[in-house]
Formats: sequence, structure tokens, C-alpha cells
Amino acid sequence: MNARYCSAALLALCLGLPLSARAYQIRYSRTGSVIRWVRAEFPIHYYIDSNPSMPAGAVEGVIRAFQSWENVGPARLSFAYRGLIKSPAVANDGKNCIIWVEDGWRHGAQTIAHATTWYFLEDGRIVDCDIEVNARDYDWSTAPSAETLDIQNVMAHEIGHLLGLDDIFNSLDRTMFGFILRGETTKRSLDIDEVRGSSFLYPFSASFEAIEASSIDREGESLLPFLPRRDTPEGANIILISSCDWDRDGIGRELAAVSYEEESGFTFHVYRLPDPEEKEEDISIAAKDEWMIAAGSNARCMAAVDADGDGSRDEIVILKDTAEGEPVINVYKFSSAMEAPSLLCRIPLGTSDSTTHMAGMNGDEICLLRKVEGRRYNLSLHKLDISREKLSLKENYGELPVAPDEEVLSIFSLEEDAGKAAVLGVLAADAKGRARIDFMEPTPDGELSCSLSIQLPGSSPVLATSIDSNGDGLLNEIVLITE
Repeated sequence: MNARYCSAALLALCLGLPLSARAYQIRYSRTGSVIRWVRAEFPIHYYIDSNPSMPAGAVEGVIRAFQSWENVGPARLSFAYRGLIKSPAVANDGKNCIIWVEDGWRHGAQTIAHATTWYFLEDGRIVDCDIEVNARDYDWSTAPSAETLDIQNVMAHEIGHLLGLDDIFNSLDRTMFGFILRGETTKRSLDIDEVRGSSFLYPFSASFEAIEASSIDREGESLLPFLPRRDTPEGANIILISSCDWDRDGIGRELAAVSYEEESGFTFHVYRLPDPEEKEEDISIAAKDEWMIAAGSNARCMAAVDADGDGSRDEIVILKDTAEGEPVINVYKFSSAMEAPSLLCRIPLGTSDSTTHMAGMNGDEICLLRKVEGRRYNLSLHKLDISREKLSLKENYGELPVAPDEEVLSIFSLEEDAGKAAVLGVLAADAKGRARIDFMEPTPDGELSCSLSIQLPGSSPVLATSIDSNGDGLLNEIVLITE
């Protein structure tokens, strides 16, 4: 197959624009194939021009723009910054480059930036994309200014083209709107339309058609399934999951889940797993509502905690991006089994926060996993104070020990004593889909040590959490959801 190329240009804003009602636009090859990357290519590697005339902080601005797309929960996108490159060229050479062009700009003075994508005509598979930045006709900065263009703002738009999205012309503040103003920063924050578009191109979901609960065999370094795979009453495109004590009976046998559908957006479910002794009992839906995720926002991660100290993990913590792009932790309380939870507190984290996963630990403690760069992760322990609406750092464990070609899919806590989380489980997989769970325990000097690692041959897990499936009062079994 021969690779073809397509182009997309971001223009300076002019008046009299035709407006379209479409929420997002995707691109097709001439044979009708959707133009996009294949999952095997993730993380998408990229290089940044080493041109010394780039303004201070430009590299960090580009990296933050890629990070904003990584935070799209339903799509599970990932990128890897490979460093600076000298004199990059617009070429189908397997290197996706951000190119700073001061001389020889080829796309007209009104064009601010230009993305060139190479793809196979037959199936639309992208093989290369280079993004040129017009430094000949425009001044650039990393802070809002009426005289300059914001690098992060423009790059967030161009990365949308790199992924396969096309320009839209229905709203000035959308990331993929095809025109821009000096001093504008609204494109930095992705809207629900960008979430829907990237999720259409790169759907990520897990169905409960493939769920099983397992106990941990430490001596044999394996998982021992004890709950056969079950179907749910209806299909569910699950993107987040956590065990909880929804009915407050002291048994964490319920699973809180957030699903995503293009038409309805984000929906919250609570599933109740059957008793392992009841072999014919099905997984049931205990609750379903849309109260948890507001329209226009994006859900990143979720955990259940005992934030009020009543002995039950009946508070749900969800980290989401608001419609304005602000990452916020919302804490909800289950008031009764028949009512939707009430909002206990709301804690903004700051626009640069890169948290991708969380796990409820002891009582009101949560672990946050932040992506530092590429596939490097930092793990920290925090105290959740709902009365003061504050998140306080208790321990910074530093970098999580995962291989450069591995991606963390889930983190969760396990209990050895009732109500006391002693172990952190980390589900990770490499580019070939080979998965494993590492069990991390804190050391006296404030670090994490891997006490057990279990390989998961022959399965393709995408999510994992702990659960009290056998009703012994301990979250010491594991639920795996596979593709």
C-alpha cells in the first residue's frame, strides 16, 4: 500500500465565517476509510524542533497540549515525547515532528500552523504527521498576550488534526474551531465535542460480558478465578470502575462504574456482583443515573473512600475536567440505596494537573497517579478533608517502577485487615498487550516496594479493581474486565 497525505491549516480569524451544526468532524480517505492511527501505534511518539529562537517554555507548552488529549477518559490516548530534533523536515519518515518555520513558509501568511498527515489510502491508517508552526508571520509566547499567539492553545488544535479530527466552524471557543485570535487560550481546554470526536476515532470501553473475580495465590504467583464470567442485563461501555459499599451493609460487593456513549455521554451505574455460592445468579444493576457527570465535562478517574469516617466506603470520588477544562475532584455521598448521592465537596486541582488514576486507601486517604512524561508516572498519597474541601499531601512515593514500553491501566487498594488498605495493585500492559499486576507495599523510608508480580497470559485486561466478593469484610479479591 502506498501512503497518501492530507493537510489541515489553522487560520487567523476573519469575519463572515460559515457555521456548521456538526459537533465534530472526522476525515476520510478517498476510498471512504476513516483516517486514524491504529491502537498498536500508541503511544504516538513525537519530536520538537530544537530551534533556539523558540520562546522560553515552548517545549513545555507543547507537552501540556499533548497531555490535554491524554486526559480524555473514553479514548485512552497516549503520547511519548522523544526529545528535541535538529532541522526536522516535513516528510513521511516515521518521525512526528513539531517544526518551527521562520524562513520558507509555504502555506500563506494567513495560515498560523499546518498539519501534514500521511496515511494508507486503502484503510485510512495514519503512519506519520508533521506540524509546522508559522514563526515568520506571527509572534509566539507561552502566556496570554494581545500581541502574540499562545503555543499550547494552537498545539492543542493541531494535535486534534494529528489524531484525525478536522476543523469545525460552529463555536469560537471549541478546540477544533478552524480560526484563532491573538491572546486566545480557549483551545487549551478540550470540550465535550472533542471528547466525543476522539472517542469515535479511538473507542475504548470494556463490556461486563468478560468479567471474573479472582483471589490471589501469593505462593503460586497467580490469580485463582472463583466467579465465572457473567453477562450484565444490558451492554455497558465501561471506562472507569471501583468497588464500593453502595448499600452500606459492610460488604464491598458493589461496583461503581462510569460508562460512555456518544449519544448520551457519561452515565453512572452501580453493579452488584452475585454471591460466589449462587452459581446461577447474574450480575445486576443496583442503580443507574446521569447525576454524576455533568454535560460538557470529561471523567478521568474514580475511587471509593470512607471520607466521613463512618466505616463504609460509601463516598465516591471522581476527578473530572469541567467544560472550562479545569480538573476538579468531586466527592459524593450515598444517602440511601434508593437515592442519588449528594455532593459533599468540590476540590479544584489546577489546570496543569496530570492525574490519570486514583485509588481509595485507608479511610479518607487516596493515592493519585500522575503522568510525568511519556509513560513515566509519579505516585503520591493524599488526605481528603471534606469539611475544609482540601486535599493534603501525606507522602510522595516518587516514580512508579514501570517499564518505558508499559502503560498503567488501573490502580486499586487491597486490604489485609478490615478497613486498612495495605497493598496497592497496579495493572499495566506493554505495547504487545502483555499484562501484569504488581502489588506494591510502602516501606518504612516512604518508598514503595513490589512484593509480588503476577503475569496475566492470554488475557487482555483493560480495567481492574479490588472487591469483597466473598463477603468476608476484606477487599482482597480482584475483578478484571477484559476486552
